[in-house]
Amino acid sequence: MKKLFFILVLLSLSSIFIAQGGPSIRMDPILVERSVRPGDTFSYVLNVENADKFNPLILDVFVTDFVEDELGTYQLVSPGRTPYSAVKWMKVSPEKLTIPPGKTKTVEVTVSVPRGISGGLYGAVVFRIHPEEGTEEGALGETVFEFQMASFLELVIKGTAQRLEAHAVSFKVEKSKKYMFLRQKVGENALVFTTTVLNQGNVHIFTKGLLILRTKQGRTVARMPLGGGRGVILPGAKV
Repeated sequence: MKKLFFILVLLSLSSIFIAQGGPSIRMDPILVERSVRPGDTFSYVLNVENADKFNPLILDVFVTDFVEDELGTYQLVSPGRTPYSAVKWMKVSPEKLTIPPGKTKTVEVTVSVPRGISGGLYGAVVFRIHPEEGTEEGALGETVFEFQMASFLELVIKGTAQRLEAHAVSFKVEKSKKYMFLRQKVGENALVFTTTVLNQGNVHIFTKGLLILRTKQGRTVARMPLGGGRGVILPGAKV
C-alpha cells in the first residue's frame, strides 16, 4: 500500500548506477512515455554504459511485463500476466550486448501497435547481466549471481475509448510510531494520513491529493498536499 505522506521522496527516472560489489552500469532512459494511434509503428533507443573501466560487460536483452504493487513500485513479471501487455508487439535489437570497459552501446526498441485496442499498453525492456561465477563455501558449491535492470514503456492509445475510473478505497490516520523510518524524523506521536486508490480504468492515471483540516465550526486551518513522486497508478493496481 502506497503511503501518501507529507514527507516527499523524489526518485530520479533518468539513469541507474550499480556499484556496490556488482557491475557498474548506467542506462537511459528508465521511463519512456508515448501517445500513439492503433496501427502505428515507432522506435526508440536505450543507451547502456559500462562504467567499469577495467572489465567488459555482457548483457541479455529481452522484453517482459510489469505490474505495480501497493507501494507504487513497478515489479517485473513473466509475459502474459497482465491484460494490458505490450510485450508481443515489442522487439529489441540486438538481444545480446557486449560492452567494452568505459564504453556505451545502444539498443533499439521497435513497437508495432495493433489495431482494435484501446486504453493503455505497458512493457519493460530488461537488461540481465551475467558476471563470472564465484565459488562460495558450503554444500551448494558454486553460486552464480545475476543482476538485472529495466526500462519501462507506458503507452496511451489515442483516438480510442479511454475509461478513466478510479476510487479512493481507504483513508487512515495513524501515529508515526508505527513507521520506523518516520520515527527518527518526526517522533512517535505525529499524525500520518494515508489513502489507497484503486484504478479500475483501462489506462494509467496521475493522482494528486489534498488534505484539508477544518474545525468543528467549518473553518479551514490547513491545506496540505498528499503524495509524492509521479503519482501514477496502472490499470488494475491499488496503490
